[in-house]
Amino acid sequence: MDRGYWISKHYYYQSLVHYFIQAIRFRNIAYFSVCNAAIPFGGMLDDAKSDVYDLIGDRYLIKSFSVISGNELIELIDQNKLRFPIVLKPNIGFKGYGVHIIKNLNQLHRCIADIDFSKEWLAQEYIDYAHEYSILYRRLPDSEVGEISSFIEKEYPYVTGDGSSSIKQLLDKYNNPFIDKESLKSDLSADLNYIPLIGEKYILHRIGNYSRGSKFYSLQDQIDDMLTAAMDTFYQESKGLYFFRIDCKAQSLEALRQGKFKIMELNGLKSEPLHIYDPSSTIAGNFTIIKDHWRFIRGIVAQLKDNTKISLPKAKDSFRALKNIRSAVE
Repeated sequence: MDRGYWISKHYYYQSLVHYFIQAIRFRNIAYFSVCNAAIPFGGMLDDAKSDVYDLIGDRYLIKSFSVISGNELIELIDQNKLRFPIVLKPNIGFKGYGVHIIKNLNQLHRCIADIDFSKEWLAQEYIDYAHEYSILYRRLPDSEVGEISSFIEKEYPYVTGDGSSSIKQLLDKYNNPFIDKESLKSDLSADLNYIPLIGEKYILHRIGNYSRGSKFYSLQDQIDDMLTAAMDTFYQESKGLYFFRIDCKAQSLEALRQGKFKIMELNGLKSEPLHIYDPSSTIAGNFTIIKDHWRFIRGIVAQLKDNTKISLPKAKDSFRALKNIRSAVE
């Protein structure tokens, strides 16, 4: 496998070690829940995206609608005048599972026929901003300001034209361990015979998820007081959160620093420090990053654990939530 793709299991294996040590320390398997009291289990398990969106200030939100059937989806698109492309994704999801970007009515009908509406889905407007970023923000309860521990920009998977090969031929030769080529060929059927010019970049899809073939590039050197202040402002408008990651789009890094961005996702404690997936990252460096990631969670819990108003979930509820995640992605 290309060194540019750090296997996410490496993160989870190390995290399990830190988690169990802290669970013993706090004598509760769901100790982490207090970090984000506004989200069930702190956003570690089966939180619904629609519930998390209620915590986000309106100026940051994209249009989002819950749907439970194909007919309802079509009606929502018509009534709210949503323009293609639109995004369709599970309300309870994990690592980009089941996310679709639907470009036209024909693709919409194919998608409706394929997906399982026994689970709740979300339809969202597609934001066509130039850049997609992820920012992991964290804050100790007794601190007046927070900090950004991880900042990355996403690069969507693409092929580069050679002036003679079609999109289909370039896709067949494309080396990306997370790309589902057969599914892409179906989505890109109208363009498969197109021959890009020499050096022309053709983006295969615009789902900025590592498990769907996007690459993440660290912007740790771009973290500054202005960006942190923008996130502090967002924090003030989003109550009950001490540890979260936003996946957002902005027209530029400067616009992001000015707080001019739109959020597609907000993840709680299941958030990873995504700069560990930068192609230039090192295994030793990532060990240190992951250790610090869990150390900070421990610090939040330690400051809150004596608060008698906070009650931790019972073990049986934690296992139920874990089961819900597994059923959502099966």
